[in-house]
Amino acid sequence: MVNDVAFSPDGTQIVFAGADNLIHFWSRENWQEVNTLSTDGAQAVAYSYDGKYIAVATLKGLISLWDAQTLQKVYEFPGHNGVIWDIGFSSDGQYLASGGSDGIVRLWDVATGKEVRRFVGHTALVNNVVYSPKGDLVASISLDGTVKFWMTDIEALKSAMCHVLPRDLTPDERARYNITNTGATCP
Repeated sequence: MVNDVAFSPDGTQIVFAGADNLIHFWSRENWQEVNTLSTDGAQAVAYSYDGKYIAVATLKGLISLWDAQTLQKVYEFPGHNGVIWDIGFSSDGQYLASGGSDGIVRLWDVATGKEVRRFVGHTALVNNVVYSPKGDLVASISLDGTVKFWMTDIEALKSAMCHVLPRDLTPDERARYNITNTGATCP
């Protein structure tokens, strides 16, 4: 069984996340398997748009980032509580979005592996995430029957919220949108 599939940006390789705990690399030139990576329950796989990295999400809530040329693991970090159902890179390759069984959409800094933003609002697992071409939005689909759009730029998010709200954000709102500054958010 295959859980996910991705093309390399140049279209020469196809990568499959297999239920056999392997990532399979196939060449389009001869339609043969050319390599495998062992994983701990691969659920989703994605290539960065520059072809530098391959991200793998697991059934155990971990995300690993691999160098696409050497197939060496760059790092692994805890992603979600439970299965990560989908991952996707921003077009500039700086960020990775993930959606999981915990109903949360998370954004990760590819250079550091650190979580930079968390979007809470779905009431069931998130089974699909995708960046807009500009990288200013992430769309997510959940088994709760909703599609949500999340602003990725924290300053644009704060500006939009302050335009609508006649007050500063509450501590709960700050936590919900991962706004960590302690000063006034809205002037």
